[in-house]
Amino acid sequence: MDTRDGLLAGEAPSLRTLELLGCAIPLTSPVIFSPNLTRLVLDTPQDNAREVLQMLQHTIQLETFHMACSHNGPSSESPHLLSEVRLPRLMHLLLIGHCALLLRITEKLRLPVAKVSITLICFLPAVLSPSQTAERLFATVRSARMPFVKHRADNDQPFSPQKLGFQGKLASNAPLRINSCPLHVCHEEDLQASGHHGPHSVVDVQLFHQETQAAIGLREWHPMFTASSPENLLKTTGWSLANLSSIRVADIRGACPSPDFWKFISMIASLQQIIVEARYTPNLIPSLYTSWDPALEVRAAFSFPRLRHIKIIGTVSPDTGPETLLESIANALQRRQELASHCDGRIEGAQSLDLLELTDCLSPPSESVLLALPPMHVKEVSWKLKSAPGQSQ
Repeated sequence: MDTRDGLLAGEAPSLRTLELLGCAIPLTSPVIFSPNLTRLVLDTPQDNAREVLQMLQHTIQLETFHMACSHNGPSSESPHLLSEVRLPRLMHLLLIGHCALLLRITEKLRLPVAKVSITLICFLPAVLSPSQTAERLFATVRSARMPFVKHRADNDQPFSPQKLGFQGKLASNAPLRINSCPLHVCHEEDLQASGHHGPHSVVDVQLFHQETQAAIGLREWHPMFTASSPENLLKTTGWSLANLSSIRVADIRGACPSPDFWKFISMIASLQQIIVEARYTPNLIPSLYTSWDPALEVRAAFSFPRLRHIKIIGTVSPDTGPETLLESIANALQRRQELASHCDGRIEGAQSLDLLELTDCLSPPSESVLLALPPMHVKEVSWKLKSAPGQSQ
């Protein structure tokens, strides 16, 4: 687009929103540098991370930045000496493009706001490893958020959320594809400041094959599906789960959490609460009593050592009542305590659950099944029927 004449040739100091779709202008255009610009949406063939970052240095008032790059190949620019860019107000970031471009941009961004939605839609050539690329992308999220989450400037500190939620719904209007698994992240400071109901960030990474445009399944690349342990996750991405107290697993698109996923989750020694859709419980329940270290040589080797609350949403299937699910959990908790009793007090985790919570039940659980759950396994069981459309309880 010719920007030598008209609005795009000059400054627009009162401009707050600029959306350019199906056209492209130089990223040095004066109109982009409008001092009050808070929303910028670009559909561009731009593939130069340096120019993008230089542009963002002049638009620090941005609250929303969406950019889709139609260039099919990696940038030819030198990756060295790119400057960091701090965007103190940015709350919504959406980047679509080749993995090399996205990595070069995101690794230099610093996003200090308490609540931010980050969506990265990345196209990979066949020669690149999806899992290694995803690890680098998650590491850039860590570097973008870490210096401000803990109010420290030490980039070597790990990124350590207190709550995580795998949940299909996005906080913004960003695209949601079949291989999408938005990760809702809540930090310790947010919880302390808000009585455990504070703001949270959303990290949604989506990977596609560049040649075929086909989605790459979550199990092939998502760090929490591919990492062998929390220690391995910390090493590859800089994400620490040492402070994680609660995890929610709901509406994961394109991937049912496998036994290996729950094995990974069971190694998080700080975890106290699991919120999960009932359809994912068949792989979860065995992990409650299956030790990942048969020798149990260390205290943390016992699965879910501090687990106190399980909340299950819905039913395993439309024709299955809550009784079967309750019986399976009761058997798992009994086997859990039996396993712990053979460990000579070397581990924690043999305590009963404080609360087993069932929501969105299709029918009430039978009284006999509820009475069969001994207090030594679970102190309290609560349930709630699913509301009919338009009805509240």
